Amino acid sequence: MTRHASELDLRDEIERIVHRTTAIGSLVEQYTHPLDTPAWVLLRQLERVGPQRASDLAEHGRMSRPSVSRCITALEQAGLVVARPDPDDGRAALLDLTAEGQRRLRHMSEVGHQRISELTADFTADEVRTLATLLARFNDKADSVAVAPARYRLEGVPS
Repeated sequence: MTRHASELDLRDEIERIVHRTTAIGSLVEQYTHPLDTPAWVLLRQLERVGPQRASDLAEHGRMSRPSVSRCITALEQAGLVVARPDPDDGRAALLDLTAEGQRRLRHMSEVGHQRISELTADFTADEVRTLATLLARFNDKADSVAVAPARYRLEGVPS
């Protein structure tokens, strides 16, 4: 098999993962909470790093500020985050998890771990480690590549 054919196979498998993850995420969201995936990304960032400004959350999540603002509003209304004055700059606010936000994250983490355990039940520990290592490497590369949208514009297709 050529490298090009392997890359096409990889693209197809990534599309399958994205499709399944989106479908599963939508189902879980429908039954467990009213928040979308970007909101959970912001919660996870707050869990990992601690209180942050909305602009820092937008940068980390590679989201627009209006999108982050909508997510923050939903998270505040759900009682999962709270805005507090930034001690270094009284004009700014730091967002932080509430106790309920922490509880929900723990629950979703448990659900996620159960799902991964089910999906990798037929894998050896070494295979799981290899998959995690390769996915991390792939994601790190994806994070580091700044792609100009024009690079992917199709000939003759208006943008």
